[in-house]
Amino acid sequence: MKLLRVFPCILGLSICVLCACVGCERQSTQVVPDGIGLSSPVPIPGGAREILEKSVDPGDGSWSSLRLAPRDFGLSGDLDSLFDIFNVTFLWGEFSGFDSSTPSPIDWSGGLSASVPSAMRVKALIDFEEGRDSLLTRSDLFHLDWVSLTDGDFDGLSVLIFVPKDLVVTVVPELFFETRALNLQWFFSDLEELDAFYPVDDVNGLAVHARKLHPPFCARGTMEGDWIKASSFDDHGRFKGLWLGETGDTLGYVSGKFWTTLDHKRLMKGSVSGFVTDQVIAHLKGRWFYDDDRLCPMCGVGHGQFMGKLRLLESGATGEFRGEFGDFSLPPNDLVMPFSGAWKIGCRDRSAS
Repeated sequence: MKLLRVFPCILGLSICVLCACVGCERQSTQVVPDGIGLSSPVPIPGGAREILEKSVDPGDGSWSSLRLAPRDFGLSGDLDSLFDIFNVTFLWGEFSGFDSSTPSPIDWSGGLSASVPSAMRVKALIDFEEGRDSLLTRSDLFHLDWVSLTDGDFDGLSVLIFVPKDLVVTVVPELFFETRALNLQWFFSDLEELDAFYPVDDVNGLAVHARKLHPPFCARGTMEGDWIKASSFDDHGRFKGLWLGETGDTLGYVSGKFWTTLDHKRLMKGSVSGFVTDQVIAHLKGRWFYDDDRLCPMCGVGHGQFMGKLRLLESGATGEFRGEFGDFSLPPNDLVMPFSGAWKIGCRDRSAS
């Protein structure tokens, strides 16, 4: 089994033992030729291609890549200089386009591994059925294992794979797909752009869509919402609004509070939560001040500015934000004022604007 390949010593003996144990449990009932060297892959059946198109992220993956980047390898620069990042979607089972009158049960239990330390992050499970299909508990970032049975249907998953660029290794970076139904392997260089289908029998097979991601130098965007004072001349309150991408798409929600300390420091903190779920994605903290001199240079409260730092919880990546609240065209004593700003993560330039 290819899972018995020895990883570089930096993984340690414990991971080698783990790989060997996993490999002993797998028995392939049918093996087709390795993916390596296949110059003319079998065309993907129409049904599988349609499902792939619905399952693959049409964007460049920059936000999700940054959010899912493995903290274990550190993140001191931009993603593109630290990792080769691959977005790979697998679909296995039976698809329309075959001439089949009866379902063909197949055991697809198995997993993914690599010949070099490669952090694997699952973006989505595809059609896993509770009680029959499941992703197994992981002991490290370098392997994925699952239980999957298909019987006239299909299962699959979409995964981000981070391969550090500065590894000193003596083996060619390869990805191994090893299940009871099928064993395949690819050079990571072949996964930069791959669309292929590998049949198991006359009705079942594996469809693969792989792309190498090239995230922009930094993730950036804007935010907008309401800056809400507790009273007309109060120095504390809360803010809430939308967290937007560079093209204006909604990535999540931002909310928090601002206040003034006893020693007259004006501080703020908050969080960014997901757009679909309320899972917290990032924390932010900073400072704010008034700059409205319509009433007097020291007491104007109709307009102000804020700035600070933000940190993504999953990856530990840090960035900056900056913005303003209020509107000089509105009465200076309004309790609810608009705010807007900009944010950046993983960028070389220091300014968030």
